[in-house]
Amino acid sequence: MSCLWLVLPITVGYCKLSIGIGSESQGESLPRPKQTARRLFDGNRSSSVSRFFLFIFGLFLAFLAGTQISRAAEVAHRYITIGTGNPTGAYYSVGTAICDAINRQSNQRVKAGATLVTKCLVAFSGGSVFNIRQVGNGAFTFVIAQSNVAQLALDPTPADTVASVRGLRSVMALHNEALHVVAQSNTLLTEFSDLQGALISTGGIGSGSRQLFLRAAEAHGLFDGAFDQVDNMSPDIKVRSVCDGLLSAFVVVTAVPSQTTAKAASECGAQLLPLDSEAIAEMFGSSPSLEAVQISDDAYPGMTATVQTIGVRAGLFTRDVVPDAVVRDVVEAVLGNLDLVRAAHPALADLSPDLLHPTRLGVPVHIAAEKSFTAKDLN
Repeated sequence: MSCLWLVLPITVGYCKLSIGIGSESQGESLPRPKQTARRLFDGNRSSSVSRFFLFIFGLFLAFLAGTQISRAAEVAHRYITIGTGNPTGAYYSVGTAICDAINRQSNQRVKAGATLVTKCLVAFSGGSVFNIRQVGNGAFTFVIAQSNVAQLALDPTPADTVASVRGLRSVMALHNEALHVVAQSNTLLTEFSDLQGALISTGGIGSGSRQLFLRAAEAHGLFDGAFDQVDNMSPDIKVRSVCDGLLSAFVVVTAVPSQTTAKAASECGAQLLPLDSEAIAEMFGSSPSLEAVQISDDAYPGMTATVQTIGVRAGLFTRDVVPDAVVRDVVEAVLGNLDLVRAAHPALADLSPDLLHPTRLGVPVHIAAEKSFTAKDLN
C-alpha cells in the first residue's frame, strides 16, 4: 500500500500524458499530451522517452520505499532496561554508555540483515540497594550496583534493607568506587576517628554508601550511637550544609573524581578524611571484595596529600532467568565499543577487557557472560 501512495502521482501523471484522461470531461479542453511533455522537459527531449523514464523512476522509488518498509516490519526488538543511579552520578553516565553501545551494535546488525536485535533503555534510580531490589522483582533487566551490596543479596536473610535476590548473576565488572568522607574545613576533623559525636550525612538507610561507611566506622571503633546520622540528602544540600557548618561531614561512595566532592572542595575548601591503615586491613579480612584505594593529591581542589581509603568494584548484574542471547548481546556490545564506554567517565579511562571479567565481583557469573568472555580469551 505504501508503494502505491508513492508511485500513484507519477503513474497517474504518466497516464494523463499518454492517453489524456478526462480531456473531454465536463466540456473542458486540456492541453495535448505532447504539449504538456514539452513544458515538463523544456522541449529538449523526446516526450515519449521522457514519459517512459518518469514512469520507470516512479516504480524504482516505490520499490525502494516498499523494501525499506517491509524490512523494518521484519525486525523484532527485545527491549531491556538498565537501572543506574542519580542523573548527575557515575552510574547514570556508565549505564547510558552501555545502552549506547548496545543500540549501536543492534543498528549495525539490522543493516547486516538481522531480524531480532536487543534495544536498551537507561533508567535513573536510587542507587545500588534500590537497583538490586528492582532487578530481583523484574522491574530492571540489568542494574549497576556495588559488589558488596550484590553479595549481601545472595544471603537468603540479608541484613538491613538489602533484598535477597534468587538467581542474582554478575555480567561484568566496571569501575572502582572509593569511600569519600568529606568534612568541613577549618575544624578539628582531620582523622576518621574525629567523627565521634559529629553530625554526618551517611546516605539513605540501606544504601551502599551508608553500609560501607558504617563498616569503616566499626573498624575505627565507632559503633552505633557514636555519631548522629542524617538520611536522604540531595548532593547539593550535602555540599551547602557542610559549607554552612550545619553538617560535620557527608559520605559518598563513587568513582574518582566525584562531582559532589569537587563542588564542596571548590566552594568552601572541604577536605577528605583518610582511613587508618589498621582499620583498612581489618575490613579486608572480613570482605575480600574490598579494595584499597589511593585518592591522588590532584583529584580535588585544595588537596595537598594522597588520601587512603577503601573501595569496592561496581558491576553490572542481572538474574539467571534473563535469556543467554540477551546477556551475550550486552557483553559483546561493550567489548566491541570499549572506546565509547571509556569516554563515559574518567574512572573508566583505563578499562580493559580483562578488567571487565565478572569473577572479581564475588557473585556467580551468568553462564552466557562466562561463555562470551571465554570466547574472547578473557577468562
